[in-house]
Amino acid sequence: MGEPIRINDRRVGAHAAPAPPRRYIPGTGISVEAPPPSLDDIVGQVELIDRLRVIIAGCKARDAKVPHVLLSGPAGYGKSSVARIIASELRVPLVTVSGPTIQKTDRLVKVLARLEHEVVLFIDEIHRLPMAVEEVLYEAMQEGTLSYVSGGQAITRTLPTLHVVGATTLPGNLSAPLRDRFGFAGRMADYSPDDLTTIVSRAWDRAGFQHTEGAARVIALRGKGVPRVALHLGDRAADYAACNGVDPTRGTLDEAVALAAMERFGIIEGGLTETDLKVLQALTKAGVPMGLDNLAQLIEVDVRSLTTELEPPLVRAGLLARTPSGRVATQDAYELVASLAA
Repeated sequence: MGEPIRINDRRVGAHAAPAPPRRYIPGTGISVEAPPPSLDDIVGQVELIDRLRVIIAGCKARDAKVPHVLLSGPAGYGKSSVARIIASELRVPLVTVSGPTIQKTDRLVKVLARLEHEVVLFIDEIHRLPMAVEEVLYEAMQEGTLSYVSGGQAITRTLPTLHVVGATTLPGNLSAPLRDRFGFAGRMADYSPDDLTTIVSRAWDRAGFQHTEGAARVIALRGKGVPRVALHLGDRAADYAACNGVDPTRGTLDEAVALAAMERFGIIEGGLTETDLKVLQALTKAGVPMGLDNLAQLIEVDVRSLTTELEPPLVRAGLLARTPSGRVATQDAYELVASLAA
């Protein structure tokens, strides 16, 4: 059935670690990587990790198959990191695909048919799988078999043990039959400033950057509660330090440097960017609920970026509200916009 899947031997720490090198299998959408070692490496997510630890340990003790796992939560919260760690705990390879790339049944068949050993199959944005593709996945998840047509012949083959980990930002968009195939559903919890401070600090430590806790805190408070955002800002602070004569591997990336970096990149406290402010300014100026299409056109972004990237942090910050009539700015947003204009 084609080239066998191999994995890299390199292993890395969990959330906030640089992604391990991936090996892509041409024409399949398959990405295979070596997972990090332990559930203990995850920062935050205490309840979720505790429950996963019980499930994995319990299944091992009972000599039972670990159930399929559905992870939901905002983008950038570390769902893929949790999937890598589940694979590591099970000591099996992690195979990664994305829902938007699996839009036809033959694509998923090609992925599954190439599996030769027990794996964790991580499906990102699983809510974007078409119904026809879901039906192929049902059989693989529930029966452990794959049925397809090859050379005009109907073929059914038994798959190696398959643990599906699905990730979604929109759990309500999953069909009921697909949700029912998951033995455990967990939601990623929000991250506290302390969590993000730890994540940024660990990332800088791995990169060999000398830094103060205050500097990591500056970045954390501008990370919008999202580890991925905080990590990107941490990189930009290191860039700024390097461009201004501060060698972070020899000197110290301190609070003053971090604050100057954020100011240079237009990131104010709370992590608001110039685009975020455009959203709030448009809504406060309108003074009435605004439809998604109109708002997206006004700030010159596509609707998907608006709903998946820009809106969620603003809603969590209490600056934007979704209503049946459209998006509206909250009183806090009006006060913020007014203070910035003063």
